[in-house]
Amino acid sequence: MLLMTAAAVQAQTRDTPRLPWGDPDLEGTWTNATLTQLQRPADLGAKAFFTPEEAAAWDKQRIEQTNADRPARPGEVGAYNDAFFERGRGGVKSRRTSLVIDPPDGRIPALTPLAQQKVEARLRARPTVPGIAGSPSAASCSAPRCRCCPSPTTTTTPSSRRRAMW
Repeated sequence: MLLMTAAAVQAQTRDTPRLPWGDPDLEGTWTNATLTQLQRPADLGAKAFFTPEEAAAWDKQRIEQTNADRPARPGEVGAYNDAFFERGRGGVKSRRTSLVIDPPDGRIPALTPLAQQKVEARLRARPTVPGIAGSPSAASCSAPRCRCCPSPTTTTTPSSRRRAMW
């Protein structure tokens, strides 16, 4: 019993790893395997948590809605099957109605006017691809490895060198 108490005290005093500028170090393996949506659906209003029964019904409904193995509806061409999606088989253990917990309405707030100006400036500054009218980026270019487009590589930056973008 004494050993467990000492371990509990030690766990409570453990410091969260921090980046050089003071933000918490969130580097690690993360997953999005949950049926809980990022934002709370508008029809749930201010409801922050499901009851166990509501959570089970919600999970069942989300699985049916997002099932990629269902037959294509008229006009659809099909898609990847469910094996290619990592959405999990249930919501978060807390039974929250959204992953966003602040603000309390579970919704991502609108951008501030300054943030909206920055987004618009970035959009205006994006390069166009020669020969493709109105092209916003190299993603529109169909020529493999053409010289007009940036390299389609992905870079990973350790969190110790990364700052928050917003």
